[in-house]
Amino acid sequence: MQSEAHAKTPISAPKRGFVTFAWIAITILVGIIFYLQTLPVVEEDEEGGGEDVAGLVVMELQAKYILGVSKLSGEPMLVSAQAAPLDIGTVEQRQCFMALMIALGDDEAANRSALNLKHDLEEYEKTLTESQSQTQELLDILMQGGSVSKTQEETLSASLGWFGTLLFADEAERESIEETEAAKVVVVGLGGLGIVLFGLIGFGFLLYFATKAMSGTLKSRLNAINSRQGIYAEVFLLWLVLFLVLMTTAGIISMTDAVKEQPILGIIITLCAFFGSLVAVAWALVRGISWAEVKDDIGLHTGTGVIREAFWGILGYGMTLPLMLVGILCTLLLVAIQTMLISMGDGDPFHGTAGGSHPIIVEVANGGIGMKIGLLLLAAVAAPVVEEIMFRGVLYRQLRMSSSWMSYFISVVFSIGLTSFVFAAIHPQGWIGIPALMSIAVGMNMLREYRGSLIAPMVIHATSNGIVMTMMMIFMS
Repeated sequence: MQSEAHAKTPISAPKRGFVTFAWIAITILVGIIFYLQTLPVVEEDEEGGGEDVAGLVVMELQAKYILGVSKLSGEPMLVSAQAAPLDIGTVEQRQCFMALMIALGDDEAANRSALNLKHDLEEYEKTLTESQSQTQELLDILMQGGSVSKTQEETLSASLGWFGTLLFADEAERESIEETEAAKVVVVGLGGLGIVLFGLIGFGFLLYFATKAMSGTLKSRLNAINSRQGIYAEVFLLWLVLFLVLMTTAGIISMTDAVKEQPILGIIITLCAFFGSLVAVAWALVRGISWAEVKDDIGLHTGTGVIREAFWGILGYGMTLPLMLVGILCTLLLVAIQTMLISMGDGDPFHGTAGGSHPIIVEVANGGIGMKIGLLLLAAVAAPVVEEIMFRGVLYRQLRMSSSWMSYFISVVFSIGLTSFVFAAIHPQGWIGIPALMSIAVGMNMLREYRGSLIAPMVIHATSNGIVMTMMMIFMS
């Protein structure tokens, strides 16, 4: 690549001390957030038992997918065989697995799961809560071919959710459930096929992009490096602090009884917190940069035109798909390593399994249509606008300035890598999700460098989040 050669009229550089403080504070804050992502996702319920709500939702998604594939393939035993890896996690997750195996007629697998649960409880000196014990007693009865009363059936169904519904479904209901999940697999599968085909086109574009970059014929459309060194580090720090404060406050308000009765109000409050955090950009104005220069620096302009930049965003999404595949494979490898460590006794066998998943999936699973629309707006509109302004706009711009003493290629690689890591580290998916998130961010950073405008990265971000949210909503419907 080649960068543009001439900078605008420089302004006074900020004092070095505050810039240094800003970078130190950013490093500490990101480090703290990253550390918190490594902590177990299991929370204690009212009885002191471990609860991993997000993990249960992910497990339900996996079970529904396997059930749908089994229906389409006409191989009933496929479910039992492919569902075996789901027998991990909290007590609730294992009991849901037992219910799934009983529903599939594989009492042997259910009994093995019960024995494994008993062994782990004894080895780690844990005990079941009252409700867990009641659930286990009823499951044990069903494993041995016994029956339960209508009241006990309702109790078990309430504790097991969808797995309880499947467990006590009659023949007609079971057929309906299987057909529904099969239809979802077909719809999502066709969508996935379209994404794969588009990814092949994107791979060709990625090769073209890489070839031109290495030959030095791909020009950067960022405005030239200038003496506004460090100011955007201050802006990013202020945004990070403000974002954490506003989102924490929004979370606290959303937990009040008044807001709980109107869940959509909680989404509106969160949206206000998201967009409100952009007030931090005003710090650049306080430091003496004109609004016109700020917009030029951080990419808040239309580039070569809104339609053309949006087209590059769609094409750029295809380019990120091969990168996302690599990131997802790395994430799956981390999940496999974590599972292996647990099975070898080097970790807590009751650790939640929601690592790498966004907590929003719980809201998608439990929310009504209004809530789902609000979450879609949050994921596909608010997040792309706010995060692209701050990461691809402010942070990437600052890193390119700070690394201007390096060669152009190294500066770009360094800035893309660090921006992508910080972007991934502060997301709530946890440390396991970092490779997948980084891969998406790399693609968005490349388009930021190549196009200058934030429109293309925003389109990539919105497209990615929108597709993921839509697929989740289909399976949760």
